[in-house]
Amino acid sequence: MDPLAALLIVLLVLGGALAVIGTVNRSSAYEEIGKRTLLEEQGPSGRAKERELEAQELIALIEARNERRIRRGEPPLDVEAELQRLLDLEDPDRL
Repeated sequence: MDPLAALLIVLLVLGGALAVIGTVNRSSAYEEIGKRTLLEEQGPSGRAKERELEAQELIALIEARNERRIRRGEPPLDVEAELQRLLDLEDPDRL
């Protein structure tokens, strides 16, 4: 038998086996949908964690922007003031 034909047969058999296994396991995957909650659904503590993560990401972005501004010879931004400005833009209820 030609080695290419043997390889093709092996790949077809493995692909068929994986398709059967995937079909059998598919039903259990659909049962998991919706069981986990998002941060917003975990109440005030979940929303507070989400806001803290957003603030950390914004601080990192502001610091990177400041580094670029300094390299261009421009004055750096006040990190805290810029963070507050961006958070206020994002969440008008905070004003």
